[in-house]
This record gives sequence, structure tokens and C-alpha cells, in this order.
Amino acid sequence: MAIDAFSTNSLERAVMQMMRPTRFLLDNFFPSEVFSQGRESVSFEKVRAKPRIAPYVHPDVQAKPFAASGRELTEVTPPTVKLLTPIKPSMVLKRALGEQIGGGAMSAEQREAALTEQVIMEHLSAITFREQQQAGEILTSGTVTVSGDGYDTAQVINFQRAGALTIGLTGTDRWTQNDPASDPEGDIENVATLVAENDGGIVTDLVFGPDAWSFFKTRLTALGKLMPLFDYARAGTSSVEVGPQGGVGGRFLGTLSGQYRCWWYYETYINAAGTRVPIIPRNVMVAVAAGGEGVGFDGMRGYGSIPNAELGYASLPYAVTEFMERNPSRKNIMTESSPLMMPGNPNSTACVTVS
Repeated sequence: MAIDAFSTNSLERAVMQMMRPTRFLLDNFFPSEVFSQGRESVSFEKVRAKPRIAPYVHPDVQAKPFAASGRELTEVTPPTVKLLTPIKPSMVLKRALGEQIGGGAMSAEQREAALTEQVIMEHLSAITFREQQQAGEILTSGTVTVSGDGYDTAQVINFQRAGALTIGLTGTDRWTQNDPASDPEGDIENVATLVAENDGGIVTDLVFGPDAWSFFKTRLTALGKLMPLFDYARAGTSSVEVGPQGGVGGRFLGTLSGQYRCWWYYETYINAAGTRVPIIPRNVMVAVAAGGEGVGFDGMRGYGSIPNAELGYASLPYAVTEFMERNPSRKNIMTESSPLMMPGNPNSTACVTVS
């Protein structure tokens, strides 16, 4: 049915379809913030205390020096993101989203203010998707890859996670195989041991991509282990959500063996080429020794100085500026940020590709 813009139609509801990031990875595994304080790079310092044992010494023998644990300073330069959206006069003079059909209910100034708010909201959503993407990349690979305008080749920020903590199951070990070698429970125990052996701490969380969870559930059900493992040791704290999972974001599934918090997670973003990409691949499981501040993974959201003289090179999660052009006339809205998600201890995570 054609709409006559001059009739007395009333708009009952306006719907803006925009997929917003969930912040699941950021809130659960990167809870703290660090700022560069007017510098290009972000630094954080840790004491690497190895699990050394006290030596035996005869009572009549002089004690030998026991060296204090060394400090480790990590300094990285966060990449910059910039988003620029022009608001043209033609956009302001048209009916705004939600305005009565035929217009007239809002002034041009009100429409411009509404457009500005909408643009900033979309910019902040895009920046959060970038932060979530960095978080997913660190959890799965221990690295962040930077590519885009101005980069001749991709740059890899490597947080030096131990190679043994990136695992790909092959052959009959894969969770899709109906074979005695396919042993998800044993794989989890092996991963937890590897994290501990690499001074990563005690694994507390397991994050499953949707396919990894489906394979895990199917295989343990076939082995008759699913419900016993999630109803473990009469602890009264274990349960499992065995029904279908869907949608986007993170969902708590239950506690495995009275020890591991299990999560289902799936979220996608649209990259520069227009391709939809999952933040964490569908067929992986990520193990995390979450710990707490200064212990375990201890993920941080780092922000470098924004390279903008007008802003005084401030170190902020983001900054929004507006500037006018006269010919042709338009208002530009620019949002800038220099974000880099960082692991306190990269060896507190491991990633298993299960199929």
C-alpha cells in the first residue's frame, strides 16, 4: 500500500534494527581498565613468582641467597580506531525516525539532534564490537592482529602465550567422532593441567562455541556421562542446561565436575569486507583461569592516548568531536578510540579446536 505523505497518517511505532554487542567477554574476563596517562603506549607490571620449593640445608651450613621473583614490565601501543559520519542538510530536512508521516512534528534542530544521537550510538556500538573482537582473539590465540587503512601489512601484537595452550584435535580425538579416543572429559582435564603447568593458575571457566557445545553434549550423552558430570559429588551446586541454545551472547550452562563454570557463547560482527565473522569460532572451547585482580588471567581493557591535538591527546575509552564543513554544508561527527584488550597472564587461557 502506497503512503500519501500529505494524508493524516499516524506512525504507531518506529523500529531501529541494530545488533548491539553484548559485552559478555569484556565484562567476564576483562573487567578492569588501564590508561596510558598521556603516552602512546600502555604499560602494566607483574611479579612472576615461580612455584619454587624451599631447599634443604644442614643446620651447620650457611644459607644461600634465595633471589626474589623478578618483575615483568609489558608495554604495548594500542591501535587507533576512527569513525566519521557526515550529517547532510538533506538528512535533517527529511522526516526523522519515529516522526509522524508527512513530517512537521519536529523542527530541523530536533531532527539534527536525534540524528547526532543515533550516529554516536552506532559509533560506540562499533567500538565495543572491536573490543569484543580483540577479547575473543586474545582468548583463542593470545594475539591481536591489526590491519586496515594505512597498514601495508598486518601487524600482530603477540602476548607470548605458550604454544602448548593452542590445541587442535585431529582424527579420532575430535569430539565429532564416535570412538574411544574421543574423550571431551579427558581433554578438559588435560587442558586444565597444561594451564597449571604453564603457571596460568586453576581453570575456572569453560566457554563453548555453539558447535563445540553441541559436540560436547552429544558425545558425553553417548558415553552416559553428561548428567553425572554436571550433578557432581552431591555438591548441590551443579546443574546443566541441556536444551537447545540459540541467539547471540553468553549463557550460563552449569557447573562441570563441581569446578568449571560452563558458558555457551556466540556473537558475530561485520568486518570491513562486509563478511559476518564470529568473535569466537563455533567449533572451539576456551578454558580460562579467571582468578582475580593480579591473579590468573586478570584481563584488562587498555586505552592509549587518542592522537587528536584538539582533545589534548587524552587517554579515554572514546572521544566524540563535531566539526562543520561549509562547502558543501554538513556537520561531521567523529568518534576516536585507542583500545587494546590485554591479558594479565596470557598463559591463564587455552583454546581447543574440537572438530
